[in-house]
Amino acid sequence: MTTKPSKIYEKKFSFANIKKKFNLKIIYSNKLIKKKKISIKNMDNLKNYLKRSNINYVIVVSNYVNEKKLILREFKNLSDIKLADYYLNTNCFEQNTKSLLRILKLNLTHISNKNFFFTTYIFIKIFWIIYKNLNTKKISDFKIDYFFYACLLDKNQNLFNKTVHNCKVPSFDLLKCYNLKKVLLPKKKYILFQDEMLIDHQDLKLLKEKIPEDLSYHQRLNTFFDYLEKKFGYEVIISLHPRANLKNSLKLFKGRKCKLYKTAELVKESEFICMHASTSSVSFPVFFKKKILLLSSNNILKNFNYRFRLEILSDMLNLNVLNIDDKKNFEIRINQFLKKKINIKKYVNFKKSFLGPEVKVYKDFSDICGDYLI
Repeated sequence: MTTKPSKIYEKKFSFANIKKKFNLKIIYSNKLIKKKKISIKNMDNLKNYLKRSNINYVIVVSNYVNEKKLILREFKNLSDIKLADYYLNTNCFEQNTKSLLRILKLNLTHISNKNFFFTTYIFIKIFWIIYKNLNTKKISDFKIDYFFYACLLDKNQNLFNKTVHNCKVPSFDLLKCYNLKKVLLPKKKYILFQDEMLIDHQDLKLLKEKIPEDLSYHQRLNTFFDYLEKKFGYEVIISLHPRANLKNSLKLFKGRKCKLYKTAELVKESEFICMHASTSSVSFPVFFKKKILLLSSNNILKNFNYRFRLEILSDMLNLNVLNIDDKKNFEIRINQFLKKKINIKKYVNFKKSFLGPEVKVYKDFSDICGDYLI
């Protein structure tokens, strides 16, 4: 029934510590549901294991919401076992009717040939969501015992309503900001680029999303970094995605300094941040109140999902956007960026909405669970 756990998951959730403190079972699932049904044999084997082991708590880790719901529903009738679920990501990019209407309104105010197809597709998405909600048979609701969340979205609102104990907790990114490592940082001023692996991120394949960029991406991106370094006299440092390969990244970024697992620390001491619209990138600059320059490209603007993320984030935080393919306007866009001040009110609202409650003393996730689990 289980798949190999992700090291990133293990580190974030401090599962090893949770297991020491509580008689808890983590179930990692990955496409275990076929035709919306679970193998009766596999489920019976797992249920028997849980009974023999005297497990008290069960958490299911899955990339597929309906799969998780089906598995949890099977466990609901097991006596003496309490079910827990979580949503601790900082996802501000949910495509629901409210967010789509927000971007639609922005685009209708300056309709043009460039955004005609984008605007049209927003209309289609809105009607599709309404149609889907009216015609999709939902998995029957059931109550779970604990729901840990940092922010509420449409997709987890129903779970919130059907949970015995709802526990609002800090997001992983917020916890990280209170637990910075002592790392060797550059002595000179630097600009930080937070890499998102736009070409080969495994989630693109997993979620069957269209890859937003082509193989010339890094060459064009480096051209922009060359411009930045010449204009400011600062080096551009690359904060790599946790799944990136360091050796390959050094080649892709023309030998620029590339760092792994030090994003929060690098953000705190940087002059400003360059990034694409990404949930994994924006939390740290918001927390440390850093100026953010959003990067787009001609290819990104043709990709609906990535353009939507770009526009929603730009609007939420009042950010400047620069197209790395629009070389002739680099100077204009950078000067506009330098003149604009951080909108502190929007940063604070974002932090409250998506990063969870403040913490006075750092706790890892196992300790946070300990404050709530009975």
